[in-house]
Amino acid sequence: MTNYQGHEQLRDDMAALSNAMSDLRLHIRALEVKYHDGCPALVDALAADFLRNLNAEYLTVYLRVLAFSDCFHD
Repeated sequence: MTNYQGHEQLRDDMAALSNAMSDLRLHIRALEVKYHDGCPALVDALAADFLRNLNAEYLTVYLRVLAFSDCFHD
């Protein structure tokens, strides 16, 4: 038995959001690896620092979306 009768669209929308956020997080992480601190140019080091901070902040929001999505039980 589900706990979201009448709210199927909300569940589907949250699932789509979490999937899109997962894809974006993988992209941010790939850029973080590409522009790592070991790169010789200053701009690369700045990008690495920015991406590392962005990834950490984004993870916080992503985990909240996943927690909300987990509230829907089939």
